[in-house]
Amino acid sequence: MYKSSSLFLAGCLALAWSNSHAADYPYSMKITVNKPKGSVAEAAAKNKSNPSTIPFTPCNDDVDQDVLGFQLDFDAGTRTRDKKDPSLIVSTLRNVYLIFYNPSALGAKPIPDTSLTQGTAENAELTDQPPPEPYPTPLYPELCEKTDGTYVACDPKVWVLVRPAVSFGIMAMEPLVDITDIRPLDIPPSPTLPLGLHGHIYLSTDENLGTGKISELLLRSYMRFDELKKGIWALVGIIAPKDDPAQTDPAPVPLNFADPTTWAAWDAATFLLGAPWTHPSQTEAKPAISLICK
Repeated sequence: MYKSSSLFLAGCLALAWSNSHAADYPYSMKITVNKPKGSVAEAAAKNKSNPSTIPFTPCNDDVDQDVLGFQLDFDAGTRTRDKKDPSLIVSTLRNVYLIFYNPSALGAKPIPDTSLTQGTAENAELTDQPPPEPYPTPLYPELCEKTDGTYVACDPKVWVLVRPAVSFGIMAMEPLVDITDIRPLDIPPSPTLPLGLHGHIYLSTDENLGTGKISELLLRSYMRFDELKKGIWALVGIIAPKDDPAQTDPAPVPLNFADPTTWAAWDAATFLLGAPWTHPSQTEAKPAISLICK
C-alpha cells in the first residue's frame, strides 16, 4: 500500500514538473521585415515622399525586384532526454503557424439571395434565375478551401504558409477566406474524408528538431507579391497552443486563433504593398486602378 502510494505520488510530481516546466518555458517569436539590397523597396525608401514608418514596396516593377524579406527568430520549445532516466523524452515543443493577413480583402464571394418570395412577377423572375457560377472573378480571384475541404471563390483575407513534412517538398502559401478557416492540426482520414486534410502548420512539433532557438529567412531570401491585393498586410507568427495538450489538471485550453491568450508566443509585422488600401467598388470587368501587385 505504501509502495503504491509512493509510485502514485512520484507520478503526480513528475506530471506537475512536466507541466510547470512547459508553462515556464520562454517561448518567443520575432518577425523583422527587411528591404533586400537592390530591390525596389530599398530604392523607394530613399524617396522621402514615400512611406517611412512601414516597410513599403510600390508594386509597379517590371524586372522582378519588387520584393521584401522576412527574418524569423523564434523558440518553439525543446526536446531532450530526461537526465535521471535517459529513456524518457521531455518535450516542451509547440507548433509554429505563419499567417499573411490582409484586412482589406473581401473574403468569400457573396451567396445569392434565395429568400425572395414570389409575390410579384419581378421576384418570380429573380428567383428563377440560376445562381452565378462559383468561379473566381477579378474581385474574387482565388478558390479558398474551407475547413470541411470544400472550396469557395474568394478574395482571401488569410494566406497560410504550410511547410512540407519532407525536405524536398514545396512550401505552400494557401489562400483562406478568414482566420476561422485555419486548421490547427491534421484531420485524419474518415469515411467522409478518405484522404483526410492537412493542418495549416508552418513547423510542427514532429518536424522541429527540438533544439530551441531558430533563426531563418522566410523562403531563404525574399518574397514576391505578384497578383496579390495591394494594401496594408501583416505577417503573423504564432507559437501554440499555450497549454500542454497532454495535461489533465487543469484541462488544457483549446487553441483559438481569435484569442491570443491561447497562444504561447506571437509577433506581427506590418508592411505596405503599393497603396494603403484597395477600392472594391471598382467594376470587376475593368478596374480603373489596378488592385493587385504586378
